[in-house]
Amino acid sequence: MITLSSHTNAIGPRTRPHRVVTANDGPRSTRGHEERRRTTRLRITATLLAAGEVEFGFVRDRVGLTDSALSKQLKALATAGLTTSRREPSGAVRRTWVRLTTEGRQQTSARIR
Repeated sequence: MITLSSHTNAIGPRTRPHRVVTANDGPRSTRGHEERRRTTRLRITATLLAAGEVEFGFVRDRVGLTDSALSKQLKALATAGLTTSRREPSGAVRRTWVRLTTEGRQQTSARIR
């Protein structure tokens, strides 16, 4: 639901659209967002299950995420104890290698059966 709200600033009053959250907005949008997150994380862990330890860029390209989005998802998976990563210098750049933990392999295997 969109309503108009008035605000006064140094120049004077202005009217701009203001989103009003209704009781039905929260769960529906949260549910969809959570489902996309779970699907993305499952794609990441399934890739790692099949490939073993791989370079960050391989997962990024395979799953189709930006560096930032993949980094956030991997951090959440690491916090849950499902992945680990290590950095290794490779010439002028540092490469990040990612793999599933034993727990991550078990949970991913159970989810994709």
